[in-house]
Amino acid sequence: MTVTTRPKSAKPRKPKVRIPVVSEVMDLNEFAAIIGSPYQTAWSIAKTGAIPIVRLPSRRSKTGVSRRLLFRRSDVARLLNAWREQSA
Repeated sequence: MTVTTRPKSAKPRKPKVRIPVVSEVMDLNEFAAIIGSPYQTAWSIAKTGAIPIVRLPSRRSKTGVSRRLLFRRSDVARLLNAWREQSA
């Protein structure tokens, strides 16, 4: 059995550091988690127009836009603030 080792002159590789990226938009699953509701409830809220949906362009779609439901974080914060004011 042959064991291969790196030559002594080779420098050890530095581990890649993954920096979490906070996106300006969130998907339906994250929106549901933030509002504390099931996926279907979040979908219903989005379809009623209570929060604007961000549509990204897509080359694969026949309509030219992606089917994914995305939401701006600022719109989600605005919706949550409106709900808080209504309940107060």
